[in-house]
This record gives sequence, structure tokens and C-alpha cells, in this order.
Amino acid sequence: MLENGKNVLVEKPLTLNLKCTQELINLAKKKNLFLMEALWSRFLPSYEFVMETIKNGVIGDIYHVSANFGIPISEVERVSKKELGGGTALDIGIYAINIVEMAFGGETPTQIKAIGHLNENGVDESVSAAFQFKNGRTATISTHSKVKLPCEAHIVGTKGILKV
Repeated sequence: MLENGKNVLVEKPLTLNLKCTQELINLAKKKNLFLMEALWSRFLPSYEFVMETIKNGVIGDIYHVSANFGIPISEVERVSKKELGGGTALDIGIYAINIVEMAFGGETPTQIKAIGHLNENGVDESVSAAFQFKNGRTATISTHSKVKLPCEAHIVGTKGILKV
């Protein structure tokens, strides 16, 4: 579509690796076209409220974010097969990572540690990860495809906590 001069909104995952993502971004820039991964949660009124609350300093300086997303989808082909871009990190984990990214203004973590379990096809059925940011700030995320997790996020500031 980009090659043919069309703006593109892509269902997640945008691509399966950094190299392919960079190729798409470079092509979109070269052709002056719009390219975006369709992360619908960024446009929910609740997320707009969260970002306004953070921006206005209502909960103070953000020091920790925890987010989890788990639903029993381990048998769904797009989640269970590597060749389809499977795994919870690419399918539902992006929502947990997204809220961390939003809360910390897109800052790149200084360190990430992750553990999880792989299915027989070599894709993740669950992931738990800890993110370290500058100035003593941290985040944790969890995903699971076998069980339902609470599917919530807590953004912790010096003056309060936002629960989504």
C-alpha cells in the first residue's frame, strides 16, 4: 500500500521484527505517507483521562507502573503459531507495554528483564517483565494466554495512584 501511495493503518503487530519495522517507517517517510499500528486503546476516553491527569500533575511524579493483560487465547492460531507472529508479547502484551510507555512519556528503559513460558511452537504463552528507567522509576508487566488476569494497570505517583 505504501509503495502505491496509500496511507496505512496496520493491525498489530506492525511487523515481526525491528528490521521490517524500520523498512516500513523509512518507506512511509520517503513517500511522505502516514503509517501507524492500530493500537485502539490509545484513543479510548479513559486513556485520554489518564494522560490529562498525568499531564496536570494530579498524581505527582510517576515512579512506578504495573500493567497486566491475560485472556485464555492459547489455542487461537494467531497467538499459538510462530509463523503467524504468535505469542502474548505481540498480541496482548503491547497493551501493557503501551500504558507504561504513555505514563513515562515514551522514554526508553535503561534495562529490561523478562521471564516466561513458551509453547510447543516456541512462542510465549506468558511473560513477566520488569523495566528500569532513569531516576529510580520502574515498571512491571505480565501477560498470559492460558488464564484471565485482572487486566488492569496502576500508575503510581508521589501524590496518588491511577487505576485503569
